[in-house]
Amino acid sequence: MIRLARAGDLPRVLEIYAAARSFMRANGNPRQWKDGYPSREVLEADIAAEKLYVGEEDGVPFGVFFLSEGPDLTYSRIDGEGWRSEAPYGVIHRIASDGTRKGFLHSAVTFAKERFSRLRIDTHKDNLPMQNALAKEGFSHRGTIYLANGDPRLAYDLLGMEKVLVIGCPGGGKSTFARALRDKTGLPLYCLDMIWHNADRTTVTREEFDARLAEILQEPRFLIDGNYNRTLETRLAACDTVFLLDLPVEVCLAGVESRIGKKREDMPWIEEEFDPEFRDWIINFGKDNLPYIYECLQNARGKRVVIFHSREEAHRFLETL
Repeated sequence: MIRLARAGDLPRVLEIYAAARSFMRANGNPRQWKDGYPSREVLEADIAAEKLYVGEEDGVPFGVFFLSEGPDLTYSRIDGEGWRSEAPYGVIHRIASDGTRKGFLHSAVTFAKERFSRLRIDTHKDNLPMQNALAKEGFSHRGTIYLANGDPRLAYDLLGMEKVLVIGCPGGGKSTFARALRDKTGLPLYCLDMIWHNADRTTVTREEFDARLAEILQEPRFLIDGNYNRTLETRLAACDTVFLLDLPVEVCLAGVESRIGKKREDMPWIEEEFDPEFRDWIINFGKDNLPYIYECLQNARGKRVVIFHSREEAHRFLETL
């Protein structure tokens, strides 16, 4: 559970920061948070301003972080690529755990994303564990900012869902999820099957498909539903968020069976039968397509990647929006 820190938490919070400083020193990062930073006075001010939060289990705090609405003067100057957006954002500072629980950064970022659509954070160049963790959370390294004393820090931002891909085996519910996500976010939805297929069951040329896709990827906001692995790397380079529905093959087969004979928003015709070749393609999706998809996702640095292994997981995610 994450909650606002209280004055009575201060002794435990100081212990958490002491443990974090020891971890840093033991892992090649002796210069960050030196001289006992953050001080008791800084933390007392954070608590009084109701900007310090703790993660706790069984009533005992094990993690702590500062969260506030921007603008943050520290981020007014940045060397490098620069911030991707100047829209309102939240700021995470001074995040630490005592090392007894895994995944506290993920919990804190999830908590922050429920309150802010965009986030900024910074860390020391020697803090490699934090840099790796931020990349896994979908943060993008934007350059270098400078503290009040002139010390440099690596700066990161995380944007809200503005350029989104939904991929996965047919029949798993990716198009249903994409439509629900569109309705929740207002993102314009583009179904790749509708671009590739004509109503007479012919297809456009690769050149025509690629040209239309290129137009979509230039849009400031998009939600693209479809696999088409030939263009996956191009789409990954342009997006900020990817949803993969990796469901059991029997669920996918049943999903296709259930839509036979029904008009669909994501196809220009009505499927009247379950094509045997299409059935085999779904059965072999796990060995023929998923390895490549996972390889691409692993190489997609700075992207937010969300993987669902059941429709229930996807539904629960939508309920959080």
